[in-house]
Amino acid sequence: MTPLASIFGPTTLAAQGVRRAIAAARGANPTANVAAPASASAAAASQPSDTLRISSPQTDSTGIAPVSENGGATKTSVEDVRRARDNNLEQFRDLIKRLFRERGIDNGRAIRLEATADGQVSVAGDHPQKDAIEQVFRDQPEARTLFATIAGQSSLLQAAETAAAFQQAYTADPVAAVKQFGDFTGGRRPNFSLSLDAGELAIQFN
Repeated sequence: MTPLASIFGPTTLAAQGVRRAIAAARGANPTANVAAPASASAAAASQPSDTLRISSPQTDSTGIAPVSENGGATKTSVEDVRRARDNNLEQFRDLIKRLFRERGIDNGRAIRLEATADGQVSVAGDHPQKDAIEQVFRDQPEARTLFATIAGQSSLLQAAETAAAFQQAYTADPVAAVKQFGDFTGGRRPNFSLSLDAGELAIQFN
């Protein structure tokens, strides 16, 4: 299994959201760390799990700590993360609808939001109110924080689901599994985006 550090990267908005997601799940501070077993062979040797291990020992250069297999780690259910993410989605939708309404931004037109390298939120593609929408996020730290948290939680869930599918495929046919999940085992980071259309939110990875 590829370390989550190599999936997200320590400087991405999603990585910030991962830390916030873990902190929320633990009720701790935002410096909590998460990682997965370091190799595909380790993942194949283990059974698929519906838990994410969370620990806070010394961190490596990525700022994400290795998992302790001998105690000291807290297990957080994937479903706990999913429930927290869904709750944040509701809060984000309500907040954005209010902020857009206050600034005269059309809530009925489809918008796709992405993270930028400098930690801001941008509108993907063409939109007549692109600048106004991006200004909302520059002016509203709460909106940026919620977006980052949702991105982190969604990335955790996506990685966990992919890892479980890879483990099952690897057990059946290791060679075919490595080919099928080449992006995952190679450490490619899927790009997170959040679409808002007629008040409904949809998560995308590409």
